[in-house]
Amino acid sequence: HEYDTRLLHSNLAFPLLKELAERGDPIAKKRFAEEIVKRFRSGVRTIQDFLLEEEYLEYLTKEELGVLLGEEAPLYFQLQSQMSEHLDICVNSLNTPNAILLRENKIISLAILDYTILEIPDIIGEFKHLRRIEIFCKSTKIPRWFLQMNTLKALKLEQNYLGGTIHIDGAPYLEELSLMDNQIEEFTLRNAP
Repeated sequence: HEYDTRLLHSNLAFPLLKELAERGDPIAKKRFAEEIVKRFRSGVRTIQDFLLEEEYLEYLTKEELGVLLGEEAPLYFQLQSQMSEHLDICVNSLNTPNAILLRENKIISLAILDYTILEIPDIIGEFKHLRRIEIFCKSTKIPRWFLQMNTLKALKLEQNYLGGTIHIDGAPYLEELSLMDNQIEEFTLRNAP
């Protein structure tokens, strides 16, 4: 039956499939990865938490992880390639320094703490559903594309290398902006609520 997990209770089928996959059974590996993706994409937070806490996503190939992340997976992988740290996946809150927050198969928040990054990566501007961005790096400027992200509600660019005079025009959707611990001499924000 090619390890159809519907034939056994899930409390038995999932651990059994894991054991067979770890022992190298190719069919079990495939089914185990499919089950991880299926259970994670169900959207049930307790199941997602369990899969994350027990590090089940580590069993997935890049392609399988891409299925789990959905339409913005290529953006995630491209951003990950520009970082020196691993970008974790979270479902409840951004509880690690380098992570994305995934809700309803959409990446809605991003946190980066990586001082090897000299400029805020432009790829971040291509994410369609980001509501919150927290970036701690060595950037000296705020990219203009932040102003065009109409889903963005909170922007935190603390402990960067921003300095001099910063003028932001046309960010009416931003509800929270934090630029603490930079070397900013003058700051103005117009067209904001």
